[in-house]
Amino acid sequence: MSLNQAAIVELAEDLIANVEKYDQDLFGCKSVCGTTCCLAGLVRLRKIGIRAFNKEVIEFKKNGFSSGFGARCISDGNEKLGLPERVDIYDPEHEVIPPQIFEPSDFWPYDLYSEYSDAGNDSQRVTVALKALQRLLPDGDIDEDENAVHTDLSVQLEKIDIRDR
Repeated sequence: MSLNQAAIVELAEDLIANVEKYDQDLFGCKSVCGTTCCLAGLVRLRKIGIRAFNKEVIEFKKNGFSSGFGARCISDGNEKLGLPERVDIYDPEHEVIPPQIFEPSDFWPYDLYSEYSDAGNDSQRVTVALKALQRLLPDGDIDEDENAVHTDLSVQLEKIDIRDR
């Protein structure tokens, strides 16, 4: 599989349009899921629409991960961005394993994790997510090289910078 550059740019634009709704570190957190979204959640929301998404969030809040909501978000994200599915070979019935880009920021390369942790507002968190998406590798990991650019999101980074001024 190869990265879907257009889908990465589209996700970047969704992040900018929904700055206050994004929080990667709340991945899988039942109390706020749906109020805020991780990257995979934003992909799922765009795919199925707000009404269906809200129904799934309600089910997730009632039944947790057994609802399959997280796995659907990750699968949709993988499919949209052109990433391979990862399944736990020791527990094939378990949910899919998220690629690094869909994990909480403490699974990201240290420079991005530190910047995300130090972010003082929503726009700064989105800026870090855009940098992570720029460094996305075809296997779903994030390039450790902080100067790497695999998908050019300079236009989106400029938009968020202007918005944050």
